[in-house]
Amino acid sequence: MRAGRLNHLVTVTSKEDTQRSHWVEVIQSVPGRSALPEGLELSEPVVLRHRNLPPIEPDSWVSFNGRLCRVSWTGPSEKVRHAFESVCSEYSGQPSTFTPSIGAPFSIIAFVERNVEYIGEVGRVAETRHRIEVLQCQFSGAQPQSGDQLQIGSERYLVEGIAPGIDDGVRWQLVAS
Repeated sequence: MRAGRLNHLVTVTSKEDTQRSHWVEVIQSVPGRSALPEGLELSEPVVLRHRNLPPIEPDSWVSFNGRLCRVSWTGPSEKVRHAFESVCSEYSGQPSTFTPSIGAPFSIIAFVERNVEYIGEVGRVAETRHRIEVLQCQFSGAQPQSGDQLQIGSERYLVEGIAPGIDDGVRWQLVAS
């Protein structure tokens, strides 16, 4: 049996921030086979079937057709000889364009929480801002800075502050106006 229809060219970003391309077959909806990082909304797990050596490693990021997935498991395929299957969790954020203050704009997926109230010293609302979470793997070694801009649909946000996410360095939180 062949490895199926390897009809999607994907970009794989490893934990070490190196990128390579793979041809894969995308198999949708395999319930209950992925580990979910806390705090992000995920759709049904996705399985990628591929013949690549070395295989796609767990904790790598896979992007294709405007979708972004994180690999939670890779192993030999039970259905196809000489093939591997990788179980991924798809991150469903909003397609965005990130424009650094120095450099060219690039596409990312952002998770927006609008009108977050920040509490001051006396327990009163000090200000209302937008909190935008982005995945570090989308930045290829760069880091967002104050003064960068993020365009989500017709809305443009100015980055005013950056904080690490609460999930072992997978995300950054951007405070924007």
